[in-house]
Amino acid sequence: MIRLSCAWIKAGRRRETKVDRLIFVCIISSLLFCVLGGEVAAQNTAKGSDTAVTASDTVAYNRIWQVMSSKKITKRMFSLLTRKPNISTTVVDNETSVDEQFIPYEGMIIKDVRVVVLSPFGHDVRKFDSTPDIKGLRRAGNNAHANTRSWALKNNLLFRKGQAIDPLIMAETESFIRNIGYVNDVYIQVDSVSATEANVTVAVQDNWSIGAYVRNVSTKVDVEIFDRNFVGLGNNLSLRGIFNTKTDHKFGGGVSYKYPNLLKTFINIDASYVNDILSTYKTASLERPLQKNLNIFGQISHNLRQINLSQTVWDSISPTCNEEISASMGYAFNPDENDNTFVVATRFFDKNPLYKDVDKPDNPDGLQYIANRMALVQLSLFRQRYFHTRMVNSFGKTENFAYGYNVSAQLGYSEWRQSSKQGIYTSLKIAANKLYHVGSVYVEGAVSSFFDKHQPFEGLLKLKLDMFSQLYSIGNQSYRHFLTVDYAKRLDYIPGFRNYNISFDNISSMKFRNQTTFTATEKLMFKTEGNLFTSLNVLGFRLLFYSFADFGWVADHGKNLLNKNNIYWGAGLGIRVRNDLLVFRTLELKVGYYPKMNQHGFNQFTNFGSSAPNVSPNFTPKYPEEIEM
Repeated sequence: MIRLSCAWIKAGRRRETKVDRLIFVCIISSLLFCVLGGEVAAQNTAKGSDTAVTASDTVAYNRIWQVMSSKKITKRMFSLLTRKPNISTTVVDNETSVDEQFIPYEGMIIKDVRVVVLSPFGHDVRKFDSTPDIKGLRRAGNNAHANTRSWALKNNLLFRKGQAIDPLIMAETESFIRNIGYVNDVYIQVDSVSATEANVTVAVQDNWSIGAYVRNVSTKVDVEIFDRNFVGLGNNLSLRGIFNTKTDHKFGGGVSYKYPNLLKTFINIDASYVNDILSTYKTASLERPLQKNLNIFGQISHNLRQINLSQTVWDSISPTCNEEISASMGYAFNPDENDNTFVVATRFFDKNPLYKDVDKPDNPDGLQYIANRMALVQLSLFRQRYFHTRMVNSFGKTENFAYGYNVSAQLGYSEWRQSSKQGIYTSLKIAANKLYHVGSVYVEGAVSSFFDKHQPFEGLLKLKLDMFSQLYSIGNQSYRHFLTVDYAKRLDYIPGFRNYNISFDNISSMKFRNQTTFTATEKLMFKTEGNLFTSLNVLGFRLLFYSFADFGWVADHGKNLLNKNNIYWGAGLGIRVRNDLLVFRTLELKVGYYPKMNQHGFNQFTNFGSSAPNVSPNFTPKYPEEIEM
C-alpha cells in the first residue's frame, strides 16, 4: 500500500518537494497509528475484555515499528505517542447494555424516589452516602458552587413514585440526566423493600457550571460568559461581548436563555439575540422533544438573520435577510416487546431569504429558486438502547452510548419562488450501528428526490460510515481511533436551479480563516483520527495527543470525481485538554498542512479552539426535513 501510494503521489507531480514528502509521511503515520490501534484492539477483544495481552499482541507493534523507525520524524512521533504493549495491556470498554442492570427489578412498584445531589469536586456517585474529606481548592470550589435543586432534577426523571419499574425507562432516564448539560455523572440505585416494591435513589454529581468561551482574539474580540445551571435551577444563561476595531460601530453583544421542562411538561423555552456588528441574529423556540415516557412531541421556532450592510460588503451570494418559521408535531406509538417504536411526525416551514437587488440582470442565477415553503410527513420505525463506555467524547467519565436502528420515510410538497416547478418530495433514510470485536460501526444511507409531473429532479444519494475502535491501554495510557467515510451525489441535477456550496472546512480537520468553497454535485471524504489519552491528571485536567489525516474529492456536474485534480488532502497533530468536572469546552491546539491551501504564516498552519470526534449516534426520530448534501 505504501509503495502504491508513493507512486501515485509521485505521478501527480513533476517534482516532489521536501514539504510534499513530509506531509505524505505524516499521513501514512496517522493511518498506521490507527491500524495499530485497530489490530491490537481486535486481538485483545477476541480474547475477552479482562484478558491480559500475550506475546502475540506485540507482533503488530513490532511490525509497525520497523516501518516507522525508517524516518526520523515518524520514529520520534511514534516513540512519543505509543508504548510497546506489555502484559498489563487490556481492553477497558464495558459493553453491557444499561437496561440489563434493572431487569431483576422489572415490574416492581416504586415506593419512594430520592434524589441526592453531590458537589462537583471530590465525590463519587456510587458512594453517595459517604462523606469524603475534601480540602483545599476542591473544597473552595464546592463552596462557591450552587448545587442543582433536587426538586428540579426530580422533575426531569422519566419515572414517578407509584409506577412500575421499566428497565428501558430507567436506562433512558440515566442517559437523559447524564446529557442534560450540567451533570458530570449519575447513578441510579434500586433497593427492593418487598417482593413487589422498591425504593429508587438517583445520585447526581454536578458540573462546575460557570465558564467562559473566547471565540476570537485579534482585531475582533468575542467573549461569552455563561452559567449552564443558573442558580441551580437547570436554566442556561449566557452573555456575550464583541469588540471590532475594523468597523464603524465597535461594540456588539448578545444574550441567550434556556428554561427547561416548563411546569413539568418537558417543554423547553429557548431564546437568543446576538448583534455581532456585521449582522443580527434573533431566535426563539418552544420544544417538547421525543422521549420514552412521552407520546406527543413537537416544536415551534422562529429564526431571523439580517446583514448590516452599513458595516459589511455583500458577497452577492448570501441573502441579506433570512427568516424561517417552523412548526412540527408528532406522535409515538407505544413500543412492542422488543422496544421497536413507530412514530408519525409532520412539519411545515417557511423560508424567506431576501436578496439585495434580486431583480437586477447581473444577479447570480438560481437565487430566486431557493425553496421557501415545504410541508412534510415522516413515518419512522426505530429502536434505541445504551451501553456504558468512556473516552469517546469525554476524557474519562462514564458515557451512555446509543445503539439501535432507524428507518424513516418522508413524503411532502415544496414550492419555489419564481419557478414553474412545484415538487413532490420523497426520501428514505436507514441508519444502524452495531458493536463488533474491533469497536462500534455506524452506517447510514439516504436517497431523496423531487418530482414534477412524474419527472424526478434534484435528488440526492448519501452514504456514511462512522466507526471507532475499542478503547485499550498500553501501559498507563489509553488509545482509541476513529474513521469517517462520507459520500454524497446529486441526482437529476438541474444547472443553476440552486447551489450547494462545500467549504474546505467540510473536508479538512483544520479551520482556515480564508476558506475555499466549491459548487459541487459529488463529494467523497475520508477522515481518520487517532487519540492517545495520557495518564496525566492535574486538578482534574486530562491531556490527549492525537493525529489526523483527511482526504476529500469534490467534483462538479459531469466531471470525474476520482480525478487527481479533484483531491484535497492534509494531515497534522494536535493536543486536547479537558476537565470533565467543568462545563468548559475541550481546548485544543493543532498543527496541520494542506498542500492545496494557501498556507502562509504561523496562523495558517495552526488552530486553537475546541473540537472532538462527533460519533455519538441518536436513533430517536427528528423532525421532518429535507436531506441536504
